[in-house]
Amino acid sequence: MACSSLPTREHEVEGQVTANEINKVMRETYWHLIGRLSMRNDRESWFTSLEWRHNQSDDFLILTTTLGGVVAKLRYAAGVITVLEPDKVERVISEQELGSLLGYSPPIQHLRFWVRGIPNPMLDAQFDVAPVGVRRFSQDGWYINLERFGAFNDGSLPGKMSISKEQIKIKIVVDKWLD
Repeated sequence: MACSSLPTREHEVEGQVTANEINKVMRETYWHLIGRLSMRNDRESWFTSLEWRHNQSDDFLILTTTLGGVVAKLRYAAGVITVLEPDKVERVISEQELGSLLGYSPPIQHLRFWVRGIPNPMLDAQFDVAPVGVRRFSQDGWYINLERFGAFNDGSLPGKMSISKEQIKIKIVVDKWLD
């Protein structure tokens, strides 16, 4: 597999993210997705429904069972993770506590970029050769495979993604992108 760094405007490579695409995604200050999330590691696996609302200052995620029971309500803002407890009390937790709660440590600081089809623009990314309609890259030790891109506003967003690192495998399927 061939790898390269994040392309610049002067040197854009077919199938990679262009500077124009990154700028377009970064201008979207509010988005909302409804979908499904699964996780598997060497000890356990689980599946949940996912509702994710993003605005300029924070990300709010609600994880629910297939019967609608709330597994977790999380808010991520300015590097701080907050869990909304069932009694509606918010509690700040560390990334280690989140990892303990979920059974793995998710790449929370990167997911808001990856879910929209781009690498975190603050870090280097290496792109792999992929079939048409698929984007593959690695970043911060994670391997990201994005596919089933569909039109949304002025661009396109992935409908399915696989994210892996060592024994951790995360899959997100987006049923609906909303604005």
